[in-house]
Amino acid sequence: MKVLGIRNSPTDIRFAISEKINGSITLENISGENKLVFPKHLTMLSEKVGWLYQEFDNILSNNPDIKIIAVKQNENVSTKYSKVQETAFYDSIAHLIGNHKGIPVKSYVYNNIGTRSKEVQNFAESYTGKTTKYWNSKMADAIAVTIKELK
Repeated sequence: MKVLGIRNSPTDIRFAISEKINGSITLENISGENKLVFPKHLTMLSEKVGWLYQEFDNILSNNPDIKIIAVKQNENVSTKYSKVQETAFYDSIAHLIGNHKGIPVKSYVYNNIGTRSKEVQNFAESYTGKTTKYWNSKMADAIAVTIKELK
């Protein structure tokens, strides 16, 4: 079973495609594409949302054996809505496309995954290793939610 893990942010989207093979979790895009950057000419939220929907659709079309989409959402901490609003819209696009494609979508915070923000990179790396490019905590978040689904 393949899982698409997503970590959204206002500037870029990180995604991981993982599956469990012979008891081991494998990151399929460990050396491939794992980062979506919004084109600079898209300035309105509605434009970015439309573009992101198309990108998610492309990922799913190119990987028809993805059975679950897992999203690492913002932590449930008190904050100003304006700081997390854009990311929340992008998270909802993952839910929308999952609904349209008949793919279950689940959202997680660190407590659900079994790690913490300071430990997520080590957590992800211990299962799949580091990606060869763009390795950071956002990428580790995308991997961590796939691990949660595949354990």
